[in-house]
Amino acid sequence: FNTLNGISVLVRKDPDVACAMIARLADLLRLTLESTGAQEIPLDQELRMLECYLEIEKMRYADRLHVVLEVEPEVKSAFVPNLILQPLVENAIRHGVARKSAPSTIRICARRYDGTLALSIEDDGPGLPDGDGYREGIGLSNTRSRLARLYRGEFAFTMERLIPKGAAARISIPFHTVALS
Repeated sequence: FNTLNGISVLVRKDPDVACAMIARLADLLRLTLESTGAQEIPLDQELRMLECYLEIEKMRYADRLHVVLEVEPEVKSAFVPNLILQPLVENAIRHGVARKSAPSTIRICARRYDGTLALSIEDDGPGLPDGDGYREGIGLSNTRSRLARLYRGEFAFTMERLIPKGAAARISIPFHTVALS
């Protein structure tokens, strides 16, 4: 829905970019429909969907959004919750990139530690509010609920303040290359 709002703003301002965004949104929706009903998908498939979303956001933020992807090749076959990364990256853009006028970087990492898959999304925005100012919104609480339902007590999900600035969403789930039943 945020993408549609962004497109509606660009329709009059920059029709060519709006058309390109619509094409990428169509690609994203096609990929999403392919995995409808699947609780988990391979990380490689999740990253393809995320790439479509990021291409839309790069059009929206032009030169202000830089993305660094650090994914160990051996983890691409690991299964992850379907659409787990997109809302976290959207959160990083909304609370990090959008709040800065200077160029911003989002770093997406996936690594294996022993029997665990570690995923992280970091931004260099203003970071989390001090003290009691931080509240988990709907997107983050839904992410936490999904992880709890899929992995019971075998997961970790944290939001961290980065020093000197920025925030990180970190997920740790069991590493597995066959979908849970």
